[in-house]
Amino acid sequence: MLINLSNHPSSTWSEHQLHAARCSFGEVIDIPFPEIEPEWDANQVEELAKIYLDKILAIAPENQAEPVVHLMGEYIFCFKLATMLKTNDIKVLVSTSRRQSVINNDGTKTIKFSFTRFREY
Repeated sequence: MLINLSNHPSSTWSEHQLHAARCSFGEVIDIPFPEIEPEWDANQVEELAKIYLDKILAIAPENQAEPVVHLMGEYIFCFKLATMLKTNDIKVLVSTSRRQSVINNDGTKTIKFSFTRFREY
């Protein structure tokens, strides 16, 4: 089972990424990424990470599966939560991608990311 904790629900993933996730991990479960206020200090972020650790630990027995967590988002939250997950012997992944940038005629930039693979923390 892959728990996707990111700002990108699996319903928005490319077919390639979804196929890779399902082939490697089975079911994909989304947990929306929390709103993390920029004014918060590290302790407040760590407290939120503990709450999300508990959520993840509760999901696994309900689904009778060993969870793997796809974790991407605010850096300190991800660092804290990844550390907690790894301490609990839960594998943590990020997705890697190719970045393709195009400068448009009006000077704006269009960026497209193409999923490549999952990489373990």
